[in-house]
Parts: sequence; structure tokens; C-alpha cells
Amino acid sequence: MRKPPHKNQRPKMLIDANVEDPSLLQLLVETLAECNPGYHNSYKKVQRGWRSIKTSTIQTRVSGKITFASKKNKNLHYATCFVFTCTKEVKGKYDLTWSSSLS
Repeated sequence: MRKPPHKNQRPKMLIDANVEDPSLLQLLVETLAECNPGYHNSYKKVQRGWRSIKTSTIQTRVSGKITFASKKNKNLHYATCFVFTCTKEVKGKYDLTWSSSLS
């Protein structure tokens, strides 16, 4: 991204994206990860100093609002699919690790 030519110059447009109820979404994804049957229920042996983890990937719809801020503000509501991946160490719960939009 290029720097503006003058430090007081503002960008012509700002874009802000929000997810509706992110805490509930995280709880839902982590709960579904526990229910997702894997093909192995045992942890693999790994070399000394490493930790074995399980992963669970869930696809779900996410909705929210994107705001385009310029001279005239515009709001756009969206609903799209995301893939969420959770990881779990030997004796723990699944934690949301990363996500990717499918659109």
C-alpha cells in the first residue's frame, strides 16, 4: 500500500467488515469440532520436543456487515461460507485456530 503524499491527507475510502456475534460463532465452531468424527481417535507419536495435535474443520455460514466509508457511507450486509479449523492438544478442548472465506 502506498503512503499518502501528505501526512494530513485521508484515504478516499475506508472499508470496515464486522461479523455478527463473533463470540457465539466461536463457541458454535468449537462445539461442533468436538462432535466432528475423525478417522482416528488416537494421537500420533511425534519426535521428542514436538506436540501431537488433532484438527477438526467445520464449514458454516457467517453473516455480518461491511461499511464503505467515504463522502457517502454505504452499508452492505453479507452472508457467506467460511471454513474454520480447530486444533486440540492431548488433554484439552478444541480451540478455533484459523478461518478462511470460501468466496
